[in-house]
Amino acid sequence: MLLQKYKPRVLEEVLGHAQEIRRLRAWMDSGNYSMPALLTGPTGTGKTTIAHLLAYQSGYEIQEFNAATEPSIHINLTNKRLFPTVIIIDDADLISDTASIIAAIKSNKTIPIVLIASEITYKLKTLAGYCLHIVFHHPSPNIIGEYIRNVVRKERLPVAEETVTSLVACADIRYILNNIQTYTSSKDATYTMYSAFNALMASATTKGSRTTAERVAETDAHMLPLMLYETYPVAVNPADICRTADYLAAGDIIEQRVHHTHDWDLTSYSVSNNVSVAYTYKRKAPPSFPTWLGKNSTAQRKMRELKEVTSASANASTNPQTYRLDYMTPLDIIIGNSPAPAQTLRELDITRDAYIDVIREQVLDPVPFSSAQKSALTRSYNAPPPTNKIERRRKPKKAQMNTQAHKNES
Repeated sequence: MLLQKYKPRVLEEVLGHAQEIRRLRAWMDSGNYSMPALLTGPTGTGKTTIAHLLAYQSGYEIQEFNAATEPSIHINLTNKRLFPTVIIIDDADLISDTASIIAAIKSNKTIPIVLIASEITYKLKTLAGYCLHIVFHHPSPNIIGEYIRNVVRKERLPVAEETVTSLVACADIRYILNNIQTYTSSKDATYTMYSAFNALMASATTKGSRTTAERVAETDAHMLPLMLYETYPVAVNPADICRTADYLAAGDIIEQRVHHTHDWDLTSYSVSNNVSVAYTYKRKAPPSFPTWLGKNSTAQRKMRELKEVTSASANASTNPQTYRLDYMTPLDIIIGNSPAPAQTLRELDITRDAYIDVIREQVLDPVPFSSAQKSALTRSYNAPPPTNKIERRRKPKKAQMNTQAHKNES
């Protein structure tokens, strides 16, 4: 795995962050730990890796906590330790009780404490006031690009320059190495997650090379467990289903560990575990959730909604595709330019929701329709229809009645 091969072993191998590392080393060498170090920065900048390397190179053992899995962290600084220890608290912005951490910090002078967080949240703001705050940023794209190109040349990977440029934009070196790992299989092995699943199943059911299967599984080590999980009830014999379930449970634990601690070295174990799951399958079973995904995709959903609109309109005999091509644009022009669009919609037997959410979404070149127009249409459409008022004739006065009677007698 490239992640393991190119993981920094000493601080000098860390890409960038020279100034931040110098500040951390000076803090560690000072021997005064009344003020803990707080490392903040985006995911993938190497905060946790640098903290671990600093502890190892300084001759310290590590006691690690993760607030993502254990929000209620209680640090006991009174326990006597056999070896010098660094306390590392990852995802510190998720600590539920910062007051107890602050109390421990105030009484501490001998044990180095390193807090790691993506950013200083409102909850972490008070705690940050007691810390040496060091901010980490991603190295520049030029530095990352040069490093990745050296890896590609050294590994002789068939990765195009355009691919390297697009990957460098994400700035997370672990993510980039994990992606270019797929190019180590062969030049023509460009798998999607679906074709990778099918290739893995074919290799497993024929009991092919495990090395080949692992290379296929590396294509998408985080989606394949889902695809394996949803198919195992129909692909595994009842006698082996418990063993398969155990593998799947182990894989779930590994995945949680990877995402909570960002320990991407465990990805190789996840890949190997996925292959072990596949090797318990007795027959090839295609994944079923792509079918569900297709039925619920945006395009399919819009066409189903359009079919409902078509069946409810005066053109019920017209199929949705013809309705979209022949009627949508004229309807949009008529309604968009109508002085009374709500009345026009009623005359065409089209609801306001059908026009706004379905018809206008399907028009190839819709008429401009501002938020003010949409609000006016909604108010007009939701307003109660006007009632026909019956004119009541006024009762003629008595003098008028006598005059009319006199005229009649004449």
